[in-house]
Amino acid sequence: NEIDPAPDFSERHLACFFSVPTYHESGMCGDDAVYYISMGDDYMYGGGNNRYTTFCMANWTGVSSEEDYPGEGAWDGDRSLPDSRALDDRVHLENAAWISMTDTAFIKQEIMRLGSVSSAYYYKKGAYYNSETHAYYNDRFTATNHAITIVGWDDNYSADNFLSAPGRDGAWLVKNSWGTSFGEEGFLWISYDDMAMSSASNTAYAFEFGRADNYENTYFYDGSCGTRTYSVENGGSFANVFTTGQNDGCRDELIGAVGAAFSESGISYKIQVYTDLRDPGDPTSGEPAGEAITGATQTAGYQTFVLDDPVRAVCGTYFS
Repeated sequence: NEIDPAPDFSERHLACFFSVPTYHESGMCGDDAVYYISMGDDYMYGGGNNRYTTFCMANWTGVSSEEDYPGEGAWDGDRSLPDSRALDDRVHLENAAWISMTDTAFIKQEIMRLGSVSSAYYYKKGAYYNSETHAYYNDRFTATNHAITIVGWDDNYSADNFLSAPGRDGAWLVKNSWGTSFGEEGFLWISYDDMAMSSASNTAYAFEFGRADNYENTYFYDGSCGTRTYSVENGGSFANVFTTGQNDGCRDELIGAVGAAFSESGISYKIQVYTDLRDPGDPTSGEPAGEAITGATQTAGYQTFVLDDPVRAVCGTYFS
């Protein structure tokens, strides 16, 4: 992309600051943090997934360069990184679409638009992989156990290329993470009919980034990665209330965008900023600022809604 045509981001930086609450300099998150139950403090063994990653990156952390934070040596000695490096991001997450793997047309659209999507498949050594054609077809397991990146597809890829023939032609072109010695220089083909890849419970993740200097501050209360959701009745609402300036000293600020996550597609929404709240316990006790943003979600996921006209929030006042 125009920001970086060949990005190589640091897995170590993401893993470290995903699990370290100290980067919330404002203290807005309180005790909300990631706590590993069985891994102690060893974040290198904690694991993760794309939904957790979505919320970590939405907090403007975890997308630094491999050159600055190489994984090599991270398994030895002190694995921590200085707290001051948490916000050392090359880019900022703007949108993350969580797409059902059954929605192949939309997945293809996102690959064309963004270059790739992340997903997962079920890998079982020696069982479903044709090493001669670098083709994989699992006809049994719907669960997934290994993350991959989908970079393309071929609707005419022959079913005869697999160890056992699926019911139709067609396959995803997948980039694996095991180096160029695996597959065809690190790539393989996975059948459209692969039980895990075609499962309705499997998800593709399309991440869209913007420049790291697009905004100066971000306000949030989500210090952890929980993926539980709140339900809101039709016509209901919810809000976050913040104090202007609590991130970076006391100064007036311009609110340029609002970030929100949705658990489903087809949700109609209306987003309204309020400033100068008279009662911080009532998010509508101030003045509605600017035009409301309305629409409906195309997918589940996280979105950044840019305000047509930035809204001024006076230092030390409440906004919602």
